[in-house]
Amino acid sequence: MRKINNRIYLGMISGIVGFIALTILDVISSRVKISQRSFRTTGAGVWLSSRRQADKWPGQILGVMMNIGLSMVGGVSVVKLLTTFGRDKLVPKGLFFGATFGSIITTILSGLSSNKVKPKDAWSNLSYMISHFAFG
Repeated sequence: MRKINNRIYLGMISGIVGFIALTILDVISSRVKISQRSFRTTGAGVWLSSRRQADKWPGQILGVMMNIGLSMVGGVSVVKLLTTFGRDKLVPKGLFFGATFGSIITTILSGLSSNKVKPKDAWSNLSYMISHFAFG
């Protein structure tokens, strides 16, 4: 296997892998009814005015695109973090980054006054945090 020397490209790939882990847990959480709405629906709510629009397939695509973009930003950030501080103790560093990055993103998405789709229950937000741990 070839080594990836470009850190931004590596971060983008890492972000997509983290996005896949986040999405798998998020889908499971939504199907089991732990979470009121998926993270992609919440992401789509930033641009759309109602949950009905966010639940339809164009809204879901919009939410996935936003989540992939944010995941890539997170991937580039974690690559920079590991480059700066070393690759030892990867699991605690990954959990720390996932929790921190996820908290910041969830706060920004829920704090926007235009977002009408934000979850207000503890289980949905707890589900998002567990998904972000998996991302890290």
